[in-house]
Amino acid sequence: MATDYYATLGVDKSASDPEIKKAYRKLAVKYHPDKNAGDKKAEERFKEISEAYAVLSDTEKKQQYDQFGDSGFHQRYSQEDIFRGADFGDIFGGGGGDDIFSQLFGGGRGGQRRPNYQRQPAKGQDYVMRLNIPFRQAVSGGERMVNYQHNGQTEKIQVRIPIGIETGQKLRVSGKGGPSQSGGKTGDLLLEITVDKDPNFTRDINNLTVQVVVPFTGLCLGTSATVTT
Repeated sequence: MATDYYATLGVDKSASDPEIKKAYRKLAVKYHPDKNAGDKKAEERFKEISEAYAVLSDTEKKQQYDQFGDSGFHQRYSQEDIFRGADFGDIFGGGGGDDIFSQLFGGGRGGQRRPNYQRQPAKGQDYVMRLNIPFRQAVSGGERMVNYQHNGQTEKIQVRIPIGIETGQKLRVSGKGGPSQSGGKTGDLLLEITVDKDPNFTRDINNLTVQVVVPFTGLCLGTSATVTT
């Protein structure tokens, strides 16, 4: 089920940073575990609004979420990635936030664990694989079957290519990385994208450019030209 972080916090997509912070603070006070001891629904709600705030309060993560939507965003970011670097200190008066998040998520802000809480088993290593995709598929998105060699075997993995993906971005395939050495979760496979060049089009973010040759007289008098699409 898709997640709408803006709806989770009850703000418009055009909301400013102060408006996002104000909305989160109001909801965090309402659903804070200290005020709702033993209430699992309130705890889940607190997790949801905190995840939404961790994304929408971070300029880069917010831009990625706005550009690629919920599905594309979560192919790039695990929950650990989402909370890495998130700052809840001023929301909770400069303290107390770490303790709450240690209890709810198993770690402090940004996935950094505190020594007074039991550590979770370490996750397995993430593997990185380079993947070239055609220019037109990068523009329009779609499904792609990837041959993945792992432990001496070739496995076919179907990957969803988000619309508008760019060279250098990564797609995350959960559970296809290395095994944990301590009984934790298996690592992920990160597909590092390279978009092939197109003989006709170039791309500037979400705009496509094509060069069309017309005769000089056509420029002066006007003419029509056929453009490949």
